[in-house]
Amino acid sequence: AELSKGTLYLYFRNKLELLAAIHHRGLTMLTALIAEVLARPITGLEMVRAFSNTLEDFSKKNTNYYHFFVYMESVDASALEPIMDGWACQACNQKGNEIITYLTRAFQIGIQDGSIKDKFNPAMLAIQFLGATRGLIQLSFFHRNGHIVAPSLENITFDARELLRNFNDLMIEAIKNEKI
Repeated sequence: AELSKGTLYLYFRNKLELLAAIHHRGLTMLTALIAEVLARPITGLEMVRAFSNTLEDFSKKNTNYYHFFVYMESVDASALEPIMDGWACQACNQKGNEIITYLTRAFQIGIQDGSIKDKFNPAMLAIQFLGATRGLIQLSFFHRNGHIVAPSLENITFDARELLRNFNDLMIEAIKNEKI
């Protein structure tokens, strides 16, 4: 159904709040997928790998939502200030916190089941993992959509899945418990 601009602004204060609501919808979908990974009967280390695959698959299958993610992350904080108290921004923050909590839990499970070394702080690992994975997905996303991120990448062809697998392998090797 088509809605007029005037009707939309009965529900949203401005365009940015509307975009935040769309962002929330995408985050809700992504959070549900990540929660499914956490429910699997696998080791924490396997969950970490599955999370990365889930994020990458989501970015490919839901490109419009991923565009919103990239856009909303690029908006200056001062521009968001007028809508920070609104339901959409509050809900987005809640979903972001859920994702970090789920990732932290996966690292905790890995430490508890012995698949991940116990010398790491699970919350720090979750933040580092999410930041690096999102960065690689964003790089791949821009690259496959024809945006040259850096002149040195102009003539390089790379597969996003392979890039993430390489990163996953690197991280898994760094955190896995060799004693099991």
